[in-house]
Amino acid sequence: MEGDQPMYACPMHPEETSDQPGNCPQCGMAMVVKEEKSEDE
Repeated sequence: MEGDQPMYACPMHPEETSDQPGNCPQCGMAMVVKEEKSEDE
């Protein structure tokens, strides 16, 4: 498990993820920290 390592995802393309900050390869937007909390909806 990489519990202490944040994951980054593109706001417009959430399938694009990375383990370090950068830009989305699809649209070039800055990747944001992805919250790994389970959604109970």
